[in-house]
Amino acid sequence: MRLLFVLAVLCVIAAGVFEWAWSAWDGPGMLARSGKETVAMVAPHTRVHDIAQTLEQMGALKSAVIFEPPNTPFHRAPRCTLSPTSW
Repeated sequence: MRLLFVLAVLCVIAAGVFEWAWSAWDGPGMLARSGKETVAMVAPHTRVHDIAQTLEQMGALKSAVIFEPPNTPFHRAPRCTLSPTSW
């Protein structure tokens, strides 16, 4: 009986988390500073970091940090190439 109660509580918590995530994903975004929408002109070959900074300055993004690459040792590891001369 106790296991059934714990399972029911966990299901209710999971449903609440799912509903919160769904409403946060599907909800309206940030309001435009003027008019109904914010238009950003992005030049070709612009880095994601620069685009995120531009959108943050325009008020279309809360934080450009989410577009930064992770700072982990694996992310910035140098490439290792093997050639027949290095064997």
